[in-house]
Amino acid sequence: MSKADLKREIRALYRDADGGLDLPGLMDGVCAALARHPDALAGISGRYAVLAADSGYARAFALEDGAFTSLAPDAPVDVAVSGCEKDLLAVFRRHSSHVHVESVSNGEFDLLVYFEDGVPDGFRYCIDRHDGFVSYHRFSREDYEAFGF
Repeated sequence: MSKADLKREIRALYRDADGGLDLPGLMDGVCAALARHPDALAGISGRYAVLAADSGYARAFALEDGAFTSLAPDAPVDVAVSGCEKDLLAVFRRHSSHVHVESVSNGEFDLLVYFEDGVPDGFRYCIDRHDGFVSYHRFSREDYEAFGF
């Protein structure tokens, strides 16, 4: 399977999440997609976790040269994505040294984050701080501009 196939599957899962799919359902789908596409992930190794402090949900997994393995939720990891803003921004900075972070006061969200050079993607991430946690919505640059935030 190709990288394009994996990207299509992940994008479909994010659309499902936008439509109400919960975090455990999203992560089940993401992990299944990762497991189906080791060739698309060749060369990627690391231990990852997704943690939701508000619900207690935790999911950990490893990639070893693209091969997926589930881990215990409390396993030591290299990268943890949690409800903390600094952890969320660390994920962006892991992928690029050209991360734009801008505070906004539009009543919709609190931060605008994107990769200045469009690598690895050109999306606009709108981050909302609430109850000690953060959430985000992802828009194409064109959609973001059309919304007029």
